[in-house]
Amino acid sequence: MLSLILPSPSSMFYHNKRGKRIDIVNPGRPLNLSAGGMIPALPGTEKHPEEDTISAKLEVGSLVVPVKVVKHLKGYKGDMTGPVTTNPKKLVNAIVMPDEKVIHRKHAPKVEQFLKRKGIKLPLGS
Repeated sequence: MLSLILPSPSSMFYHNKRGKRIDIVNPGRPLNLSAGGMIPALPGTEKHPEEDTISAKLEVGSLVVPVKVVKHLKGYKGDMTGPVTTNPKKLVNAIVMPDEKVIHRKHAPKVEQFLKRKGIKLPLGS
């Protein structure tokens, strides 16, 4: 008889480009980050500080600014946050990293233009 060992629904992980297993710290309860703001570090994220380890819900059109680009937002004077969206039809699942910054969908185009004027095009490497 063949038996399979399946991960529990409360465990979620992926393998990074080096083949290392990266566990998601909050798979059963994603953070609603639709309002925007800095992504907080959660217990367990310190194991892999340079990897995406947090399950989140984002509104379609939101912008996630990588950690190494966040410092370039210092001179931006406009808004970056907005109202929280609770309608599940407007939210998508994402895996994010602590200390990244989420920009509300309403302000994302202006922030993206600000970064382009500084020579930064998102996503990085494009």
